[in-house]
Order: sequence, then structure tokens, then C-alpha cells
Amino acid sequence: MPGNRILIIDDELEMHWALEKGLAQEGYHIVKADNGEDGLRILSEENISVVLLDYKMPGMTGLEVLEEIRQRWPELPVIFMTGYNSITTATDSMAKGTTAYVSKPFRLDDLKVTLRRALGSEL
Repeated sequence: MPGNRILIIDDELEMHWALEKGLAQEGYHIVKADNGEDGLRILSEENISVVLLDYKMPGMTGLEVLEEIRQRWPELPVIFMTGYNSITTATDSMAKGTTAYVSKPFRLDDLKVTLRRALGSEL
């Protein structure tokens, strides 16, 4: 949905660049954080519609960030992204309340569909 603000929490700058380029074309406003602590600070200061959250980052892991988001913003959609695919990672993220789970590398078009669903808009 155009106009929505997406927070990308990922330590890979290339991922920030690629997602910003691809999603801004759809009318999304992109906000970026390269670690969990900065992501949580941004969430407390800005109105964010959905979070794209990486699993493996320095400092707080994605699961730790997800737990904090669920405590403070329980209704905020969070899409968990990881290149460390395992049943345990997927199960843990779903148990902690992620809205969706995508495996890196992913197709941008597939992520756009996941975003629309997370934001409650029909395709």
C-alpha cells in the first residue's frame, strides 16, 4: 500500500539498498537500521507500518528484536528474513509472533506480495 513506512532492520547494506530501490518504486517510504538497537529506537520515535527484520545481526539477534517488538508493539506486522534457513529458525520466529517468514535470497515480487498481505491489502 503506497505511503506505508517500512523499517528494514538488517546489517547488510546491500540488502538495504536493494530493498529500498525495489520498494520505493511501489510508493513505500523506507527507513533503515543496521542493528536491532537502532531499529527499536526508530520504532519508538517514528510511525512504522511494517518491519522487515533480519535474523543474524551483531548485537541483538532478530529473535531478540522480535521479542521486544511483540512486547512493545504487539500489533505491528514483522516479516522475518533469513539466509540461515532451518525448521528451528522458522518455528522459533513464528512462535515469537512473526507475521511472515521469508528465506534469503528471495524474489522481490514475492516479498511485495508478502508485504501487501502483512499490511492487510488485497492483491
